[in-house]
Amino acid sequence: MFLKDVAIAGGLLLVFAHSQIWYGWDRIRRERREEIAVHDAELRAARAEGAAEAAAHPVAVETEPRRRWF
Repeated sequence: MFLKDVAIAGGLLLVFAHSQIWYGWDRIRRERREEIAVHDAELRAARAEGAAEAAAHPVAVETEPRRRWF
C-alpha cells in the first residue's frame, strides 16, 4: 500500500513539474517572439529611412570600362 501511495505521489509530482516546465518554455518563446517583432519593426523603419535619404541625395558613380583579359 505504501509503494502505491508513493507511486501516485510521484506521478502527481511529475505531472505538476511537466506543466511548470511547459508553461515556462511557452512564456520564454512568447517573449522572444515579441522581441523579434520589435527588432523587425526597427529594421524596417531604418531601411525606409535609409531609402528615403538615398532617394533625396542621389550619388553619381563613375566606373572605368572593363578591360579584356587578352
